[in-house]
Amino acid sequence: MDENNEADVACLDLTEALERSMGDASFLEMLLAEYMEKMPDMIDSLKAALQTQETVKLRNLAHSLKGMSANLGCTIVFQVAMHLEDAAEKAELSTCEALLLKLDKAVQKTKAHIAQIDWSAFC
Repeated sequence: MDENNEADVACLDLTEALERSMGDASFLEMLLAEYMEKMPDMIDSLKAALQTQETVKLRNLAHSLKGMSANLGCTIVFQVAMHLEDAAEKAELSTCEALLLKLDKAVQKTKAHIAQIDWSAFC
């Protein structure tokens, strides 16, 4: 994933996420909180699969993360997960390792962005 392209990708497509949650901001807030709560375990699972060179498991986990991220409008995490899934499919372990570092940064950036949302503005 090109660093320049990564900078152009928004952390969160709130409009898309609200559409997918039927315009219910409180429901979306809950879903995003659960998503972020599960993220450390997801990243640990991805790292463990890479460490044991289980590329099929790594691909499947990246695919799941990609889908969850797309459904919640978490675009930057989606982008990294998409590239990770592709690299795992090709068993490009060094690329997977670099992408996991980018994933950590993308998750932190997304988490910070979510924390700044004024959910009361949607009521």
